[in-house]
This record gives sequence, C-alpha cells and structure tokens, in this order.
Amino acid sequence: MAKDNSVGVESPRRRSGLLRDQVQLLKKRDSDRFEIVPIQDALSFEKGFFIVIRACQLLAQKNEDLILVGVAGPSGAGKTAFTEKILNFMPSIAVISMDNYNDASRIIDGNFDDPRLTDYDTLLENIRGLKEGKPVEVPIYDFKSSSRTGYRTVEVPSSRILIIEGIYALSEKLRPLLDLRVSITGGVHFDLVKRVLRDIQRAGQEPEEIIHQISETVYPMYKAFIEPDLQTAHIKITNKFNPFTGFQNPTYVLKGRGPLSKPLTTCPELLEIVNNDKRPKPSEICQNNKYNKKSKSLVSEESRKTLTVDQIKAVIPEVHTETTEETYDIYLLPPGEDPEACQSYLRMRNRDGKYNLMFEEWVTDSPFIISPRISFEVSVRLLGGLMALGYTIAAILKRHSSVFFSEKVCLKMDWLEQLNRHYVQVLHQGS
Repeated sequence: MAKDNSVGVESPRRRSGLLRDQVQLLKKRDSDRFEIVPIQDALSFEKGFFIVIRACQLLAQKNEDLILVGVAGPSGAGKTAFTEKILNFMPSIAVISMDNYNDASRIIDGNFDDPRLTDYDTLLENIRGLKEGKPVEVPIYDFKSSSRTGYRTVEVPSSRILIIEGIYALSEKLRPLLDLRVSITGGVHFDLVKRVLRDIQRAGQEPEEIIHQISETVYPMYKAFIEPDLQTAHIKITNKFNPFTGFQNPTYVLKGRGPLSKPLTTCPELLEIVNNDKRPKPSEICQNNKYNKKSKSLVSEESRKTLTVDQIKAVIPEVHTETTEETYDIYLLPPGEDPEACQSYLRMRNRDGKYNLMFEEWVTDSPFIISPRISFEVSVRLLGGLMALGYTIAAILKRHSSVFFSEKVCLKMDWLEQLNRHYVQVLHQGS
C-alpha cells in the first residue's frame, strides 16, 4: 500500500468560498519547500482544472527552482486531455509523458501496463537535468511499432512548472520529487470505452484485442499497482466526460411507434415516425425483462396499435431490399452503476452465432431518441473478460426483426418477445 509521508503538519480547516481560496499551502517535513493541503473531496474535471492551476501558481510563488507536478490515473481516464488543457491555459509550462519512456525490451506477455516497463533511469536523468537548468533529450515512443524512434529536446520552462503525466506518475520512485500530486479517474466503463477508441487510432489494434488486453492485464495492473498510488494525491479528480460523444462514424438510431404517413425520403419525414415515442429507457428494459413480474406493465393500449409490414411497404421507396433476422441482445450493467439510473449499458448481440459488442448512448429522449452507436465484431469469450471487469448480465432479450433497406436508410420493425412490444427503428449512417 502506497504511503504519503511528505506532509508534516495536520491539515488545517479548509476555507469555503471561491475556488482560489480553497487551495492552501503547508511546508513539507524536513524541507524548505511547500506543498498544498490535500483536498479530501473528489473534484469534477473542470473544478479540478482550476484548482490545479491555482495550486501551480501558489507553488511557483513559494518554491524556488523547478515545480514538479505528477498527473496519474488509469488508461483512458483523461490524463492527456487534462494536461493539454493546462498547457493551453499556461503555454509556458513543459509536459513530459511517461509513455515515451516505455522500454519495449521489457515487455512480457504483451503487458504494456507492467510498472517494470518504464525506463526510470532515463526519466530521472531528464528530471535532474531540467532541475539543474539544462535542456534534455526526451525519448519518442511509437505505439504501432512498440519502439523508441528518436528524441526531442525539452527546454527548462520559463514558468518553472513541469508536468509528468502517466499511469505511474505518482509511483514511489517519483513521489519524493513531486510538489503537487494529481489523480484522475473516470470509472471502469467510460475508461474502457475511451481506451478502446483511443487505441484503435493510436496503436491500430482491433477492438476485441484491446478489450482482452484491458481485462487480462490493464485492469489487474491498475488494481495492484496504480490505484494505491492514486490515494496519495493532493487533488483527486473524477472525469465524467462521456466518450460516446466522440464516436467516429456512428450509426444514428431513431426508435418509435408513431404513424407512418409519408414516403421515407428525407430526414425530417423520418422524424415523424418517432415524434410521439414512449419507448422505455435502457434501465426500464433491463428492470422489466422476462425475469421480472412487472414486465406486463409495459404493454399499453398504444403498444397494441403496432404497424404492419404492409403499412411500412406503402411508405418506403419502391426500390428496396427486404429480409428478416432473429437476434439475442445481452445487456451488461457497468460496474458500480445503479441499474435504475444507468443509461450506458453495454450490449452484446448474438445473430446467427456471431457476436457484436455495441457501445451506445442515449443523447435525448424528447420528443424522440437519438442513439449514437458503434459496433465491433467480437468472440463470445469476450463476455468472460467483461464480467471479470465487473460487468453483470442485466437482461437477455430475444428480438424478431423485419428489415427494409433503401439507398439512404434502413428501417427495422422489431418484436421484443419478453416485453411483448413492437418497435420501429430508422437507422442512418454518419452525421
């Protein structure tokens, strides 16, 4: 268990009021340097940003020489976005990413989150050089080739503030050097989604490979080596940024049971289908599955007034393709989420023996639901990995669908057996 032995004075009562007044300094034990009084409550991303800025300003006023700031947290928590936000606000600081100190020769069994992977000798040498007022050569690491490809020169920042960012930025090898320690976490679910989307772009990995890596190495390494270090942070930030808003090329899904009266040729006409939708939210679907006696309560008079295939054919373009399909949707509740309030269930869909993992988020439910979604083909073995991360099966729903494809849209009429309800979906690719 990581211990913080740097504070030599009991924390005084924190003053309320303006953010700038919530940051207080105290002197380190056996040192002439100052650090801030640890803030016990977790802060939001934005509030944490302003508190860190204020802390850096105060430390620069009180301490001489280089001010070292460590920003740590699990993969995908938002450390890089946070340090870039600070850099944009204070362009005179310097930032070093610990990712660039990876030593590929130390990788064992594909574990890129092993603490032994970091080349601390080079990192500490670079820190010493900057503290002595000298420019240093910082390595450049390429994730696609898993190799060090060169070096870049980092000068001593004019602000005297250096941020070290990485999953092990608060490790015991760095903590004694740090004037300010910051942790950023975002919860297992959003961290998972963000890491998947990031590594697809950065490392060119397949989604299933990334998720297997997270469940088999990333999460265990976090619980064993990273999480204990984060408890020593002066400032703890919880990043609730929703990664679904950053989907690239999502499928946009509108769902409802409203009347069809016009040909489906333009987007405004499509919206008429869902204008009066009273579809239950994901949490209601999972609470009212076949294992719940309340499922009959979802069957309203309106739900019996369902559309027919002939009605759909009458309004879609004449040139279209028709097919039918049967799927099983496994709804997975993210770890630590309230099943009654969760809006971010993961879904694994089984169709003809093939599985797809679907990331989906409901953007709005009035007057209709816009549901950006991105889907990856995976193997059924992935379900075990997700459950090892703490996901639990909330519901398994059987779906019968009549599907109509035209050049611009796909229209699906779904029958959910356990809910005894019909739904109409209109799917459009892109923005």
